[in-house]
Amino acid sequence: MKIENFLRIPRIIKVWLFWLLIVFGILVALFIGNIILGAYLFGHSIESDEDQTLASIVNSVLEIPYFKKDFVIDKPEYIKTLTPEEWMNVKCKIRDVHKSDIVSGAKNEEHLSQEEKWHLNCISPLAASKYSTDKSVEGELCSNQFNCQIRILAVNHYVFEHPEILWSIIKIVERPCDFIKTFDKKFEAQYYTEESLANFDHHPIRAAIREAESARTHLCDKPPFFMRWKKPRKFVLISITDIENKRIMDIIVRRKDID
Repeated sequence: MKIENFLRIPRIIKVWLFWLLIVFGILVALFIGNIILGAYLFGHSIESDEDQTLASIVNSVLEIPYFKKDFVIDKPEYIKTLTPEEWMNVKCKIRDVHKSDIVSGAKNEEHLSQEEKWHLNCISPLAASKYSTDKSVEGELCSNQFNCQIRILAVNHYVFEHPEILWSIIKIVERPCDFIKTFDKKFEAQYYTEESLANFDHHPIRAAIREAESARTHLCDKPPFFMRWKKPRKFVLISITDIENKRIMDIIVRRKDID
């Protein structure tokens, strides 16, 4: 018996292998298609949530009144800011886009007047849509298309009169992950055993732990390989705008807390 006849693969197996390859190829194509479709449909929303997280960290560390977040550490000494009274007296020209009844992220806003809400929105750095600007760092400062996209914070031009605030914003966005609280595992275990299950999800400590975990996922952790399009963004654009929401100056900051 010839050896080639002995090793010959039966035709039925060849047919099954062929169809298995076809099915596998279709499944891979559907998987990749779902990822691309999800990125297209929900990418804006995901990016917006992550930019909001960055803005929340900046506002909390700057100690802007009513914007303190429990998952963010207290202001370190090297960050320069203002007292609550000074913040409320900062001369900030209100833009029409800020005139709303809701102050995003502010605590106890129901006790604030309309003017106070407008003022807080005026002085606080806000997440801005990167899809409304053509600003990019790809090819200039970055060569990896998966993380060359930028995060954008819009800041009112009052910072020209308070350069220490602008300097502090730059220092915060350089290393936002350093300002997220780390909860000791022993502390978490003790807390879990002491809290009743009925109030578990509503306790402020539990909420802070979950917000810290979410913030690290948004800004710090590397996603799985198949979600490389969601890698943490290396660059933050601080866009200083005037009363008409026109950009006066763009400052691009390279983050130092991620590779």
